[in-house]
Amino acid sequence: MLKKLSLAALVAMGSMSFAGATDLSSAIQGVQLNGYLRIRAYADKNSKKQDYLRWRTNAKLVFGVPVADNTKIVWRVNAQQDAKTTNKKLLNPHKKVGDKGFNRNVTNSLFFLNYKKDAVAANVGIVPLGFLPYASSDSWGTAHGAGADATYTLNDNLTLAAGYVDQMFNSITGANDVYTVGAIYKDKNLGTAQVWYAQVTDVLDYDVMLMTNLNILKDQGIGVNIDIAQSKESKKGSDSHNFFNISFTGKVSGADVKIGYAATNDKKGVINTSDDSKIGTTAGELRHNVANLTDATAVYAKAGYNVTKAANVFVAYDNITADEGDSNEYQVGAKYKVNKKFGISGYVDYLDNDGSAANDTTEARVEFKYSF
Repeated sequence: MLKKLSLAALVAMGSMSFAGATDLSSAIQGVQLNGYLRIRAYADKNSKKQDYLRWRTNAKLVFGVPVADNTKIVWRVNAQQDAKTTNKKLLNPHKKVGDKGFNRNVTNSLFFLNYKKDAVAANVGIVPLGFLPYASSDSWGTAHGAGADATYTLNDNLTLAAGYVDQMFNSITGANDVYTVGAIYKDKNLGTAQVWYAQVTDVLDYDVMLMTNLNILKDQGIGVNIDIAQSKESKKGSDSHNFFNISFTGKVSGADVKIGYAATNDKKGVINTSDDSKIGTTAGELRHNVANLTDATAVYAKAGYNVTKAANVFVAYDNITADEGDSNEYQVGAKYKVNKKFGISGYVDYLDNDGSAANDTTEARVEFKYSF
């Protein structure tokens, strides 16, 4: 049934009329372009591993080329260069690709046909899946795969979605087929809620989740987020893995504050296909997702204060206990928006893993990002 639903998008795309096809010169004039250029400098100190410095430069370009009425071809290309140094010895930036500590690549490129008209939207090709709450939404390593996804907006409040990809990349589940359906509900008084069902061939029999952003305490200036999920792996003898999260957001003495609590049951399982997914995310940077941990509890908090309209400082804390290991994480950072397109940010993060054999990590990062 799911396969039929997801392939319906392909059928719909195939039945579209391209009588209004755009000539090449007009298409070039109508090209839309967005993306970013980002430079990051890292310094990591590990208690059990080798310390290192790293420069990472990457860019993402997204081209939208109109080819017919309500239809465009979208090409998203990523390029990245990593220069990693160890033992405080700088590597020659002109070393050949593949030399230890240095790599350059063009990866995670997507190419798909996008159609939008009235209540219908569909993508066919190598499509991005970052909109799925259980898939990687990282701007660089976005989950993607060959297939199709489609949405249908029933009214101002409700949108239905379905999709299928033959292998999902940037996923811990490996190269397996993914089927998914979902519903997104929005109401100015209640808030938002989305329900998703997914199936990953030979990996997950099912993965069901509810994510909410409620306005029930809006008059008190408090936002409430509740997430609930359950999944079951395909391997024999697997039990259901459960996840729960509740968090509150609001302003305290002029600061934007978020506090939360998350937990899983004592059965091993997979809720999200990436630590960079939306569901399961806490406040930390180095260990920042708990949805797939076993018998876990997490208490987390983050507070940010706008020193000026352009400058923000923040602190964050995570306490996680789980079968996979306990940890405390502390972070302090700042952001400065030079203008609408250019910003500078940085942080220092300390991850304290419990246990004598644990690897504690201190990371400092500075980022320069130009978006367009």
